[in-house]
Amino acid sequence: MTEVFIKYNPYTVTTVFEINGEEMDKNSEFYLKQDNVRLQEWIEPMGQQWEGFYKELYDYLNS
Repeated sequence: MTEVFIKYNPYTVTTVFEINGEEMDKNSEFYLKQDNVRLQEWIEPMGQQWEGFYKELYDYLNS
């Protein structure tokens, strides 16, 4: 099972993702979509450009 850790700071609008204890690649398309965007804006689907956090995470991990 994959362990996903998310640390979000609303004051600096920064998010840190860890997958199985390792920080996610900051150059990945998934990571860049939420860069400098508030949590409530990127967690939910936004049409066809962004299918929401859970779907994007599923696609990123291929499981």
